[in-house]
Parts: sequence; structure tokens; C-alpha cells
Amino acid sequence: MAYLSALKRRMGSDDPPFSEWPFAGTSGLTRWAPVREHLREIAAISSGNI
Repeated sequence: MAYLSALKRRMGSDDPPFSEWPFAGTSGLTRWAPVREHLREIAAISSGNI
């Protein structure tokens, strides 16, 4: 959570740090895959395309 919170802060967010995993429905992230592939999946879930 610290890494994601720091990344969000570097991207300009003023939101508070994450206290828990913020991406519901992303249990597939427990598998090995390139970061870009995980980011594509998160973006698709966030936009409602999955």
C-alpha cells in the first residue's frame, strides 16, 4: 500500500494514503505478469470494461 500511495502522490494526487487494496475484483494480480499488463487490467476494471 505504501508503494501505491507514493505512486499516487507522485502523480499529483492529494488523496490520503491507501489503507487497503483499492481495486475490487483484481484478485488476478496475484499472478506473475508485466506491470503494464496489470495496469491495463486495473484501468479496464476501473472504467467498467470488465
